[in-house]
Amino acid sequence: MTAPTDESLGGWEAARDEGIRLLEERDLAGAVKRLADAAPGDASGESEALLGLAHFHSERYDEAARHYAKALEADANQPDWRHMIAACEANADAEVNVAVPDVHYFDRDELLGPPPPPSLPKPPRRRFRLGIWRRVRYLAGHAIGRIGGGIMSWLTGLVGKNYRGEVWTNWYRKRL
Repeated sequence: MTAPTDESLGGWEAARDEGIRLLEERDLAGAVKRLADAAPGDASGESEALLGLAHFHSERYDEAARHYAKALEADANQPDWRHMIAACEANADAEVNVAVPDVHYFDRDELLGPPPPPSLPKPPRRRFRLGIWRRVRYLAGHAIGRIGGGIMSWLTGLVGKNYRGEVWTNWYRKRL
């Protein structure tokens, strides 16, 4: 018996057969593409079920459940499809496609041993130096700040002679 050719099969049947072949070869992305092309023309729901299987193997359980539900709409007498839709929904609820790190048991000698050497960055090659104009501006700024601070301190002592009193809120009883 010879294999059927594309001419003898309908367009969606050839796409379904190609999708089955790609599923067997574990080319899930290609199988999804070909089966998606075949699903609209397949009234039996088999292409939708195969599309659900491809999504199931790709660990996209919500998509797989949606395609199995479409397949069951076409043919409700398929217990395997009902079983697969239940498995897809359970896997989606349990989030089994979420990666969990491997279990790592602590080693007593590693924990009680000396600490590992620190991984500090390398020191810079040259020390940052200020240019002459930056130094002058820096020194002038500090000098002006010290002089201004001294003047403000002197003015506070001169103008605010009577700023101390019984309670700090007695400012309204003082002379202007």
